[in-house]
Amino acid sequence: MLTAAPARPSERMWPLRQLLERGRTEPAHKDAIFLLAAAILKQTDVAGSGPVGHDRSPD
Repeated sequence: MLTAAPARPSERMWPLRQLLERGRTEPAHKDAIFLLAAAILKQTDVAGSGPVGHDRSPD
């Protein structure tokens, strides 16, 4: 998670896709793997490296 969250969007896609595929093929661990992918996406928002064009203006 620590390497994927701060990565650029194009670099983040590969590990996320791998996690989602692994979650689909390993039903016994699906919930934990999907939670890890969700945590990466959440940390992406916190780290401020969201999608291109994402408005990060202060409130």
